[in-house]
Amino acid sequence: MPILNPFRSFLVVLLCVFAWGLVAASTTEAATIVFLIGEREYETRETLPTWAADHLEPLGHRCIFVHALQERPNVFPGAALIDEADLLVVSVRRRALAKDDLDRVRRHLAAGKPLIALRTACHAFDPKGELPEGSDAWRTFDVDVLGARYDNHLKNGPKSDDPNAADTATIVDPLRREAAHAVMAGIPPQPFPSGGTLYRMFDLRADADLLVNGRATVEGQTYTFPVVWVRTTSDGSRILATTLGHRTDFEQPAFRRLLTNGAAWCLGEATGPVALRPVRLD
Repeated sequence: MPILNPFRSFLVVLLCVFAWGLVAASTTEAATIVFLIGEREYETRETLPTWAADHLEPLGHRCIFVHALQERPNVFPGAALIDEADLLVVSVRRRALAKDDLDRVRRHLAAGKPLIALRTACHAFDPKGELPEGSDAWRTFDVDVLGARYDNHLKNGPKSDDPNAADTATIVDPLRREAAHAVMAGIPPQPFPSGGTLYRMFDLRADADLLVNGRATVEGQTYTFPVVWVRTTSDGSRILATTLGHRTDFEQPAFRRLLTNGAAWCLGEATGPVALRPVRLD
């Protein structure tokens, strides 16, 4: 049996790698992903950059993080960079943005660009009290963009690893009928616990695809609400909305995989490197 020359073996491997690179390049381009972060409850200023560093930046995507100031929570230095975003990720809770900056979000969506909304983003731009001078609100962002109406959250209890335990925190139930959707690729069908309370989301639009439900038991009564869904707006924006995003959710491999798949879907990379890159589920 002939022995392959070591140099020839190296060339074969190099050509294979180069060929895969050409295929990858033909299916996707590096994107600019802007993260707008302004909430104090769930520590997404830490969890989102870690997730992006693990699953997006190694693929060449440029990730930009725009944080609200701690001492001035309605001020987001660098928000002008929203204009450069191919994908906008929003993790904001009840902030009044400068009118120019909120207009940037509106223009992003009007241009048909995609958006991922995490947890408190369903009331991202709905501040309490009077608006500061020069700022703006978008109180119907949940209905207009995400396609469902937020109405507070349940008072469900502490996290439990037992899906049948009473007064659990949210139990996440991937819908088996949606297993073929690109966002659900590789997501096990088994329920898993979330560390956060269950948000009450009503009136899911007919043009939305519900992918994952959440359930919680409070005082013996079980409630079910959507926790992950997608839709495409009339302007062509792909929207991935999830009321998950508690710090402990990022410890769940299935949730990290779902976000990674969601970024691929939003960017139109259903067969590209983001979707193909393996994400460990153990």
